Amino acid sequence: MQKQLCKQRLTAFLNYYDFFTTPEVNKNRFYGALIQIDQYCTHKKIPVIHCPKSPTHIPSWFKFTSGIVDYELGLSQNDNHPFRASYGKSDNAVTKEGNEQIAKKLIEYIDQLLISKDKK
Repeated sequence: MQKQLCKQRLTAFLNYYDFFTTPEVNKNRFYGALIQIDQYCTHKKIPVIHCPKSPTHIPSWFKFTSGIVDYELGLSQNDNHPFRASYGKSDNAVTKEGNEQIAKKLIEYIDQLLISKDKK
């Protein structure tokens, strides 16, 4: 009985994987979530700082309508970046110096958001 249940679960998983998780479907789910999150933040006037890991993760036809967009901060987790560290050395795979630089930049962005909020 246990063996048959295990086999059924494996079959169900493989069927799900084969029919519902293609690279194209996953990309479209990501794009849909990206659009909806941006629209939600814009509509609710939520102060946002977008830091995509790489410009290539965002489609060329998409432009953020909410908040500040920084394509540099996310690059610090790329393998060839000077601030890259192993997860054994840092919880976010960025060196101490890199985290300090990121913090300084985020503080600048937060200040910008606060100033623009005060002007409204």
